[in-house]
Amino acid sequence: MTIPSALKKYKENMEALASDAYKDHQFKRQDERRWLIQRKTDTGWQGFHWTEIIMVTGGVLVHGDGDTCLFKHYYPPKGEDDPIGAARWMARAQDAYLREKANLGMDTSGIEGVNTTFDDEVAVWEMECRIDDRVHEVADEAGNIFDSIEVEKGELKVDEEYYTRDSEDFEDCDDLDPAKERENDVAEVRLTINEALKEDKELAAWKKAVKSLKNGWESWYFVQRELYEDLCDADVDAGELMEGIGIVPAPRLYYARAALRRFVELYDAEKAATNDAA
Repeated sequence: MTIPSALKKYKENMEALASDAYKDHQFKRQDERRWLIQRKTDTGWQGFHWTEIIMVTGGVLVHGDGDTCLFKHYYPPKGEDDPIGAARWMARAQDAYLREKANLGMDTSGIEGVNTTFDDEVAVWEMECRIDDRVHEVADEAGNIFDSIEVEKGELKVDEEYYTRDSEDFEDCDDLDPAKERENDVAEVRLTINEALKEDKELAAWKKAVKSLKNGWESWYFVQRELYEDLCDADVDAGELMEGIGIVPAPRLYYARAALRRFVELYDAEKAATNDAA
């Protein structure tokens, strides 16, 4: 699995699970501001994944067999006369906006908030990204020891014009071989970078945490405690660097959105059938 696919994989998996959970739902009961949808198959009504959608002032409430979600701060466009406007609003919401409106409707204290959860693969991806960034930072800091060689994002950029007989450093110096000097300088830069990478405590801390989590040696509860201590020992801001690692939108948000999408689909189909009959 490539690094950038971790978060995408989590989201796609949750989308698929939530959509599948509601694909067979139908209206079972409804009144002016609340609708009950439930799975119905050839054998009749199924008792799981029943969900009630309730229009509330400035938002919509989704509750039932899935975790309750309240989405708030819906302001209908001027002149709108859609009784399920709030449901449409959240049914088409992207992840970030969905979570924002759920945060306004429910308690979201810290990373243990009801609208987030932890995912190992996403955490590993984020830490591997930080490792990559830190490797570049260390290489850039340690590698620029010659004016004739620059290191940017871990890549060596050699000033080829410097290593010629036309350079002032090599004029009238028959005992100096520019090509050999270039080779020696590049080797010294690489050695300096490698030594710096080996000694960097922050880099070691991230690598240790990734290895522990990937191999399943410890849960994130213990990994993050050790990582925090190791980063503090590296004299960096552990709290800032670790903030939000592995935190993703909770499954409840995906299921609530899937329920709203199915609800809107059923509502519109019923309304169209009524209009056709008239």
